[in-house]
Amino acid sequence: MPPEFNKYEILRKIGEGAQGEVYLAKDKRLGRKLAIKSLHVDLITNTVLKERFIREAQLLGQLNHPSIVTLYDYIADNSGYHLIMEYLKGNQLDDYIRKVSGPITEIRAIDIFLQVLDGVHHIHKLNIVHRDIKPSNIIIDENDKIKLLDFGIAVDYSNDPNLTRVGQNVGGTPMYMSPEHVLQNVKVGVYSDIYSLGVTFWHMLTGKEPYEGENLGAIYSKIEKEDLPNVEKFYPAASKKLNDIIKKATAKDPKKRYDSCFSFIRDIKNLKKNLLTHVKKKGTTKIVNNAEKNVELRVVNVDEASLIVNNEGHIGTEITFTALAGTKLDIMINKDGYQSIYKEMIINEDELIEFKLKKRMPAFISLILVVFYFFIETFFKIVAFFVNKKILKLNELKTNNIYENIDKANDNFKNNINSVKTGILEISSFFGIILIIILIFTFSIDNSESNYEMDGDTTTVVDKEKEPVSEIEPEPETEPEPETEPEPEPVEPQSNFPARGTKAGQTRCDSNGYRIDTLHDGNGGTYRRKVYDTNYCPIPNSTSSTDNINSGTSRTSGNSSPTSLQTEFKAKFDSNDHDFYTNSFNGWQLLIEISGRDIKIRVYKNGNLYHTFNERGRLNDLWFDRSDNTLVTNRSGWSVGKKQHRITLNNKQSFNSMTGGILYNGSGFTKISLIPN
Repeated sequence: MPPEFNKYEILRKIGEGAQGEVYLAKDKRLGRKLAIKSLHVDLITNTVLKERFIREAQLLGQLNHPSIVTLYDYIADNSGYHLIMEYLKGNQLDDYIRKVSGPITEIRAIDIFLQVLDGVHHIHKLNIVHRDIKPSNIIIDENDKIKLLDFGIAVDYSNDPNLTRVGQNVGGTPMYMSPEHVLQNVKVGVYSDIYSLGVTFWHMLTGKEPYEGENLGAIYSKIEKEDLPNVEKFYPAASKKLNDIIKKATAKDPKKRYDSCFSFIRDIKNLKKNLLTHVKKKGTTKIVNNAEKNVELRVVNVDEASLIVNNEGHIGTEITFTALAGTKLDIMINKDGYQSIYKEMIINEDELIEFKLKKRMPAFISLILVVFYFFIETFFKIVAFFVNKKILKLNELKTNNIYENIDKANDNFKNNINSVKTGILEISSFFGIILIIILIFTFSIDNSESNYEMDGDTTTVVDKEKEPVSEIEPEPETEPEPETEPEPEPVEPQSNFPARGTKAGQTRCDSNGYRIDTLHDGNGGTYRRKVYDTNYCPIPNSTSSTDNINSGTSRTSGNSSPTSLQTEFKAKFDSNDHDFYTNSFNGWQLLIEISGRDIKIRVYKNGNLYHTFNERGRLNDLWFDRSDNTLVTNRSGWSVGKKQHRITLNNKQSFNSMTGGILYNGSGFTKISLIPN
């Protein structure tokens, strides 16, 4: 009795086997037809079959590919275990060959088989091995479109690259099994699926099942010891290359098979391309290829490498190149951490060439070997020259050995040259990256220091060095009325630091009657406060001078200026739109405006505007060289990455060092006080 479902309506039974039934059903909600594969009721208690059924559901649920049957749903309830899958119209490939097509012609077989390879390649990329590839597990429709099904014994080998050791319950169908699959306690993996694919392709082309009519013991024995018969025996129109492909896929040694479905696909596509470009005889495509030879290149000691033959590349461990005898091959094999291989050869016959990559040596050792092999090659060339000139007489065997040694030395010379180039490139790249990181890091530190210096909580910039005497005598300043500023009440500390406003150091006076207090800022730092207090700081009896101006002064209000002369400097100063100003030095005075990284420096000579300089960067400090009237910025704490400016007042020109430039040095530099507005 068929099972019953809420969502699906059973239409009829369309298949039955030893382990279950397949029903044609209809989705009650969507109206589409689908297939329901149900485990036989009598086998629900069979743990092995039940787990196989559940595994098939789990694996199919991961797959989404046009060549693989789609799983819609999985149901496990009191009625049993059921897979809800897409309904496929068509025939099993073995039935189709037996009842409809017979042997499939080469071009058509290739087009069908490429779909199979593509589907298996997809599951291999997901670390799944099918383990039961055969024509009866492939459905073909009237448009030659195929679907791969039956993943009941497929295994996810992502946690075990060698898959499982197969014991008594090998699973699969014996005629299509690989030699390692039929043996006890042998590792089975992707190579086993490659073998089964090769046998399936052979079946498609010959129209015959392999080992037909043999008992199980004989089948196992032939799988282990005998190659499949040549395709030409059953299909005379088959090309030699086609037979070579099947022989490679079904090699007894797994390591001599294709390393992946991708490699298998590449050779099949190349064969198809050759078939389509050759002449057709009596309606059957036949390659006239007696002169075509196959050169198989294989890397034996690594899992993956880059193989390039005549500018055609492939990632893997093997590649087969087919061409006419006499064709020249340029072979290059690369892998990170290994010496590259460069080889030139002429195709003369079918050949298997195996390469073993060597770990790359340090560049300096490769450089020594370059010199060594250069001398070796030169030596043998000299010997060959003497032999050719009949100065030196050697028999034919020794002469041939000389030319072989020349070729070997030349190959080793080229390989080591390329190793040196690669090593130098890697070392240069490494140190280049390190240098860039250092420059970025240094520049970031300098910028943060600049921001701290420009934006720190400091009332004035105080110059400890005495400024040069000004050429302009300012008028005596009117003594301001004594004023007192209330002391802020200490704030309770929020941490282990002293409260803001508490005294942090000694109090000192300047020559203009200002008291300078050093106070805690509450965050572990200090700041300075200036208070006009002639009681604490009496003004000296001497008149104001340029020295008084050049000593540290307080933040000047918008109504006062460093000089009372009615000059262009004073008029601009009183407009109060500058950020810093300087007192007179050597007859010069500056008004400085800063907006972001834009710096505008107005230079006044004897009170009149002389020139305006527009610069870019940071302004941390300013120095003056009276010997040539030159201004230089950012000399204090200079490092790589800190930008400097050099302004020559005499000719009104400015220069900058750019990022990472050299320090502008000079004799007689005097630091200029930058007084904040």
